[in-house]
Amino acid sequence: MKFTSIIVAAGRGRRARCTANKILIRAGNIPILYYSLKRFAALEECEQIILVASQDDLQEGCMDVDKLKRDYRIDKVVTGGKERIDSVRNGFMQTAPGLPVVVVHDAARPFVTGELILSVAHAAGKWGAAIAAVPAGDTLKEAGDELFVSRTVSRDNIFQAQTPQAFSREVLEKAYKVNAPAGVTDEAQLVEALGMKVKIVNSLTTNIKITTPEDLQFAEKLLPIWEGE
Repeated sequence: MKFTSIIVAAGRGRRARCTANKILIRAGNIPILYYSLKRFAALEECEQIILVASQDDLQEGCMDVDKLKRDYRIDKVVTGGKERIDSVRNGFMQTAPGLPVVVVHDAARPFVTGELILSVAHAAGKWGAAIAAVPAGDTLKEAGDELFVSRTVSRDNIFQAQTPQAFSREVLEKAYKVNAPAGVTDEAQLVEALGMKVKIVNSLTTNIKITTPEDLQFAEKLLPIWEGE
């Protein structure tokens, strides 16, 4: 199944305490961003790659756009919006209308595999919407006042959502026409708001998102080894 991809790289890494975009920090010989791009660029089924970048990074020349287009098959570079949902919408507006499935991936998840990308894309082609996710592995506690535990939450059927997430073009178009729920954090929530089902594709715990300083240190050390750089 042929699909288009939107790689979201418009963040600033506040929680990772980065003054610059965390995915532009080098891990081995290349920036962290490039690890995700390599996975998508290597897939024949991926016919288009849209990169969503921050206006600051583009204006300051932090990204070598010519290299990205030449070496990683980037079709278009789009400026991100105020919120993540705005950034993905900007990317979606530039996708090729003839491709039936749209895959969205956060560049801050550089350990993604080609197999996972294809699995999620194929599931979206069949079900209309699909996300990568892993079962919650830790005991879940709900906190009350002053951070005292108020109750233990059952982790049965609880999953931690990741990216990639994929949608049929028709489904995503419908999702963007409705008012976004307050605090929406991913496109799957928009689809859920339509009353549509989202298929879960089992992922791996190694598909981490770089969020904290510890995540960043882990990625800087492990990515070159994992990729064989």
